Amino acid sequence: MLRALLWKEWRQLRALRLAGLALGLVLPIAFLAGASAARRGFAPFGRVGGDSTRTILLELLPATLAFGLWPLTALLVAAQAFAGDRAAGVEAFLLERPVSRRRTWLARLFTSLGSTLAIAAGTGLLWALFSWADASPSAIEWSEAGRLLALGGLLTGLAFAGAIAAAAVVAAPLSGVLLGLLLSLVPVGLAFALGSRFPLAAYRGAPLGLVLPWLLVPAFFLASYLALCRGEPAGRGRALRFGVVLGATVGAVLAVFLALAPILVRLDAGRLTRGASVVASATAPVALVTSDTGWGGGGGWIVDVGTGEKKSFLPPPVYRESAWSRDGKTVAIVTASRPLGGVDAEPRVDFLDSAGRRVGKTVRLPGASWWEGIRWAGDRVVLRAWRDRRMGLVVVDPATGGVREPDLWRIYWRLGLLGPTEDGRLFVAVGPVAPDDKLPDNQSHAQEIVEYTVHRLDVEAGRIDPEPILREKGRPWAAAGRLSPSGRYWLVDRGAGKCDTRPLLDLPTGKEISPESPRALRIWLDGDRLAWLESDGAATWLLLGRPGEPPVALRGWSGVDVLLEASPDRKRLLLRTTEPPKEGSSDVWKCWEFTTPSLRGRVPGGKVPEARVYEVASGRWIDLPWWSRDGQRGGEFARVWAGPRTLARTGPGFFALEDLDRPGTVRNVIGHAVE
Repeated sequence: MLRALLWKEWRQLRALRLAGLALGLVLPIAFLAGASAARRGFAPFGRVGGDSTRTILLELLPATLAFGLWPLTALLVAAQAFAGDRAAGVEAFLLERPVSRRRTWLARLFTSLGSTLAIAAGTGLLWALFSWADASPSAIEWSEAGRLLALGGLLTGLAFAGAIAAAAVVAAPLSGVLLGLLLSLVPVGLAFALGSRFPLAAYRGAPLGLVLPWLLVPAFFLASYLALCRGEPAGRGRALRFGVVLGATVGAVLAVFLALAPILVRLDAGRLTRGASVVASATAPVALVTSDTGWGGGGGWIVDVGTGEKKSFLPPPVYRESAWSRDGKTVAIVTASRPLGGVDAEPRVDFLDSAGRRVGKTVRLPGASWWEGIRWAGDRVVLRAWRDRRMGLVVVDPATGGVREPDLWRIYWRLGLLGPTEDGRLFVAVGPVAPDDKLPDNQSHAQEIVEYTVHRLDVEAGRIDPEPILREKGRPWAAAGRLSPSGRYWLVDRGAGKCDTRPLLDLPTGKEISPESPRALRIWLDGDRLAWLESDGAATWLLLGRPGEPPVALRGWSGVDVLLEASPDRKRLLLRTTEPPKEGSSDVWKCWEFTTPSLRGRVPGGKVPEARVYEVASGRWIDLPWWSRDGQRGGEFARVWAGPRTLARTGPGFFALEDLDRPGTVRNVIGHAVE
């Protein structure tokens, strides 16, 4: 009986199969004839170039098949197979015969599916023959056209499933085509809505919202089967069964999404694909750890670096621009996170305590596309905000959410934020105003040398002092590290090159004092001490100087690159050596001539890789066990500060802590540290 039903349904769809194959033959001929007429100037849109044949055969025709002919024939064939007998009155005759409705449904399913595949295969073969004969495509062109056809195959399957579901509840094939088209758009629309609104509810780059809605496709087949093969033969209750199945599936998709989205957000952040970034407190054993995505938009955790406990998870995106208050009790973060992996159109500033609980007010700045350079000044927060290709200062009161904006909008490389000093003062480096019609678009202009002034910022009043504390020449945006921790000394700029030496300026007296040092890598430490590196290409020395005193060479090396990083409280200096690249040293501070005369002729130590911490107050060195991944090029592995006396090891898939009191003892926080 099933064989007879298959033959009957196959014969009924013969006209549609032939029509689809005929269209597949006519389309390339018509397109090529139109291109030939256009080359001769007979087309209404004028003459076209000679390469139009390749464009038609390898781009236009595959797109027409994939997005036009195949989905349309799938709709027509499926609607005709399942609704044609009902419209012609044959279905009532079949229901009176001793044949189960399930066999009839299967016969229609197999024959309509076979007809759709026959049309797709036949028209695809005709396209391939025309393309091979007239265009001789390359392997890359075949591959690109194949991707178009593969996408068309997915759309065709979706249209086929929608038409089968629709034809189960309508009385005419044309109605089935129209309703099937609408139903086939439901998974696409739902996937777009969930995927675009909740893009970070994903795992390994696969958004959950783009995957779950496709469960509606098998639900279409189930709804068709239950509508036609269950209940009374006359069809009563068919629409109800159909609606219950689709409604329950949509509800299940949404319920599963609500349940899985928070889990996937946390799991995906915990993969730490590129390692982690750390914002440590200078006074408290707490740090903000964020998964490094390359642009700083991963998830984050507030970690107790004393115990290694993750106090709170912060859903992404949490950006790198974050800062702890001086007492370590509050962290200001820039985020755009919304529940379930959603993302706000504009970033905002949130304030959290050391346990991750929200404190203070959320601050938004309408029209600002970005925030950076967050600084605490007492109980206020100051940051730089981007708006209309310009950057300005914003002073925020976390307690009330109040916002003040000094009138200091500049192109971004003409505005810098300095501090805070030990007593909480902030300063601003202000360059000249650029006319709107002369705003350069190229970031290379950031290296331009301009005259600028440095002013104290009154955070209470939300304005800068009218009289500058000094006038300088250089790059205002890069002035952040010039002011000493106490605010008394200034690293003289004057547009120096990286190897030019410049003295210190004693701001209260206006006198220039020693030591002189190269511009490139200089780090302020506790007590207004200054550390820097000097090199002649073969030897590298670490120097430490106090204002007004000659510098002291602490340590020297030969044939290695040296990396320096100050602890959050500036009381310690992390030092690591790495092998230079084969093409030569990459360190920007190597000036190939010692600027400190006493170093000339001195022979430094060897090339053995090492990691050490220097304590500024006691002058003591703490030897750290060598970590083979430490300083590895590429930026994925790193050993960085996580607290005043705590280091962190991080890399793809892990974040671990290492205390200076127990060097080499690693406490895993996320994943497992690699050797």
